[in-house]
Amino acid sequence: MLELNDENASREVIKIINRVINEKLLLSDDATRMLIEFFEKHYDFKDINEVKDIVKWIKLIKRIRKINTSPDVTSLLDLGIFLEEGKDARTKINDLIKSFGRINFLTGDKYKNFLLWTLPNILRLIEDVEDHKSIIYFYNPEDELEFYKFYTNNIFKFYEENKEAGYHVLLTFLVYFYFYIEPKYRLYGEENKVEEFNDFLILMFSEYKNISIEKFNLDIINEFESSGLSVPIMWKNIYEKLLKR
Repeated sequence: MLELNDENASREVIKIINRVINEKLLLSDDATRMLIEFFEKHYDFKDINEVKDIVKWIKLIKRIRKINTSPDVTSLLDLGIFLEEGKDARTKINDLIKSFGRINFLTGDKYKNFLLWTLPNILRLIEDVEDHKSIIYFYNPEDELEFYKFYTNNIFKFYEENKEAGYHVLLTFLVYFYFYIEPKYRLYGEENKVEEFNDFLILMFSEYKNISIEKFNLDIINEFESSGLSVPIMWKNIYEKLLKR
């Protein structure tokens, strides 16, 4: 197994753990720890339904045998399953993800698969600007601009599913972006990235024509002011461009 690549190693360790569960095999503490660590090291966050029982078993065994792993991938899987199955839960985002810090231990396809799986579900729980800040800190994107575009695209998709909640999530995210992120780009001389995001945002609004831009502008102004923030000039420029679309 040590000679296998991630995908094949993951497949093999899943087979072994399923056999341990189904046949109620008793392993030594060392063998159990090695099996859990091997699973957490190689699992690629694909085919989640195949490992839900395994996650329950690992959580139980870790608690009974006092096994700690770092990074704790099983807890990350447990979080994703909770987000997926508890879509209507009213849970504070910070309470869910604070203990993980930044998930910089996930890279490549593992990070991408985890993001694709969890982000659409975690967006449902957003209540305010601070929630966006917590989420982006948690995901710790390597390419921030592409992440913000992906994030925005998922918000618009959520709007299609739940217009009232999605509308509020979009409002609070744009307050976050134009008050906290856009000035950072300007500070580092990366205005081109802001322009690229602006063009993407205008394109998204153009595709979702059922959003009244006049009403949205009034609402985002109110969102800024209710947060004690001034409306950025950049948003005013975007609003003018949206009126001409």
